[in-house]
Amino acid sequence: MKKLQDKLIEVGNKLATQRHLQSISFGLMAIMPLTIFGSIFQLISALPDIFPFIPSYSETIKDAILFPYNMVFGLFGVIAALSLITMHEHINLIYYKRRLYRCYHLLFWQHQLLIIIWMQLI
Repeated sequence: MKKLQDKLIEVGNKLATQRHLQSISFGLMAIMPLTIFGSIFQLISALPDIFPFIPSYSETIKDAILFPYNMVFGLFGVIAALSLITMHEHINLIYYKRRLYRCYHLLFWQHQLLIIIWMQLI
């Protein structure tokens, strides 16, 4: 049993120090506050359904309450992609002293994604 445990610890350490998995982990941790923020508004909108003694909201109020939720989770993929790109660049610069992307290349793609988001909101 000790031999198996040592082998699993060795494999776990190799996976934990792998830079691509670190980028994914840190990138998803970075968007956790947005997830919590959007979820709070969904919970507020669902209060009348959960507790029958709370009067139900009108459609306009419910839409206003759900607006932050819809924005956060509607753009979740884009926000996650930006976060993962940024964390990957950060890990390569800080921990591995390598620059895989040039900074202007990274900023170019981030700005392109933000322009796409802005165009869809108009």
